[in-house]
Amino acid sequence: MNRVFVISLDHRHDRRNALTARMRELAIPFEIFSAIDGKLLTKADLDAYDDFLMKRKILRSLSPSEIGCYLSHLAIWQHIVENNIDSATILEDDITISDDFPTILDGIVHIPFKWDLIRLSGLDPTPSLKLCQISPGYTLAVPLGKANGAQGYSISRHGAIKLIQYSQPIPGTVDTSTLDCYFEVGLLAMDVRPYPIHENRFFASSIAEDRRPIVDAYRSVKKKSRLRFAIYRFKRSMSNRINFIYQLLNFIRFKTYLSRNSAAPK
Repeated sequence: MNRVFVISLDHRHDRRNALTARMRELAIPFEIFSAIDGKLLTKADLDAYDDFLMKRKILRSLSPSEIGCYLSHLAIWQHIVENNIDSATILEDDITISDDFPTILDGIVHIPFKWDLIRLSGLDPTPSLKLCQISPGYTLAVPLGKANGAQGYSISRHGAIKLIQYSQPIPGTVDTSTLDCYFEVGLLAMDVRPYPIHENRFFASSIAEDRRPIVDAYRSVKKKSRLRFAIYRFKRSMSNRINFIYQLLNFIRFKTYLSRNSAAPK
């Protein structure tokens, strides 16, 4: 059984109520997982974050909301491992959901080979290679680029273990610095196309508002230290190329399994 967890800030009743109504409409059982509020971070929360490392890695600090977001996802990964949950689907509360989502969840349960991560959403278009149909009108594919966003994804228990190990300390944002780092984390990653989960732009992003002054400072670094930024761009470009090759190899691995076993989600 693929359990569904919804990350939701306790005070955002508008988001929680809207998503609760939608999940009930689709008859999808789910559990609310209270998000960690970036405005209420404890010393223990901040101990998981190294600002010096962050500025060296991505040239800026994380905002309190970004730290809270990362820790919320990390807490669910730990919950999955500690409770021996085979796989789970993690959703944020600022999303819209396709009517076909229940059949997609059923298809994920019946994937015949080992996997770690299946993206159900993405903010940026990225090329992918089709593997097989997972539900009428939807295909299971291998993404070749970084999709950005963490609005919805499925994770296996062994995938959660890999993400937890990679998160000591927090390496950056939960999407571009972790979920999209297939090679660095060692993830067997796929996605569902078209995405059944999308960001609900009706709800203002607390992370975007909180991050604005930090991003402004990052832009200042770009202007003042062109060498640092050039090195950062080079490292990011190399990471993207390595991940592209890594995903091509994973596609061959998955495709070979399907060809030999004539198996696909049913």
